[in-house]
Amino acid sequence: MPSRGWLTWYFLGRGQVQAGQQVLLFGASGATGTFAVQLAKHPGAHVTGVCSTANLEFVQSLGAYAHSLTTKKCLS
Repeated sequence: MPSRGWLTWYFLGRGQVQAGQQVLLFGASGATGTFAVQLAKHPGAHVTGVCSTANLEFVQSLGAYAHSLTTKKCLS
């Protein structure tokens, strides 16, 4: 696993992400963000990923509720 994945795994573990919790991730379409979305979804957390408008569908495909601050557009 790349170092970004280990770093994300470490901090999500420190936050004790559990099923039913809500997690807000900025930069959800980036290298670290994609790991974070998947690792937070794994135990069953509800993930909202903030990303650019161009990446809304990609973030949604990872399992997150996707939101863009630039256009205030959402995909669920």
